[in-house]
Amino acid sequence: MKKYFVLLFVLSLFTFSCEQEDRNSNSMESDSNVNFERLTNSLVGFEKNGKIDLNVSDDNIMKTFKKFAFDSRLELEPESFELIKVDNQSYLRFYSKDHKASTIALIKGDDNQYRTGDTVCTSSACSACCGCLPNGSYCTECRPYGPNNPQKGDCTRSTGGGPVIE
Repeated sequence: MKKYFVLLFVLSLFTFSCEQEDRNSNSMESDSNVNFERLTNSLVGFEKNGKIDLNVSDDNIMKTFKKFAFDSRLELEPESFELIKVDNQSYLRFYSKDHKASTIALIKGDDNQYRTGDTVCTSSACSACCGCLPNGSYCTECRPYGPNNPQKGDCTRSTGGGPVIE
């Protein structure tokens, strides 16, 4: 009888440890309900087979961006978004009515998980070509008429504290 309890105990430990290991290794993949209520500095996805897999629904991403745009007084009517890559850096780019584009960086952590940056750059003059991109806490300069043209495009930098016009 004592051998039976020992065997049952060992099997229980083995089963529990396997379940725990599986849960830890797939924690990001299995958690399809990532809490994405804040646009900046939020977990949004992970890298899988060399590609970014957003672990937030498209509706949730749009809802969160609309709230950010409203709270930041950007006067945007967001319609869609896409994942883009420029010079080996990944971004989420949102397209709004009135030909405006807003971009936020996706920053890869050591754990292969991606978080959104803390800066959103919005432009209408550069929305069709190059956009203005987040570069740390600032936005890159946008030149809608080519890099050698002295005329700069418009760019609005927004952070958690509200928009800043550059």
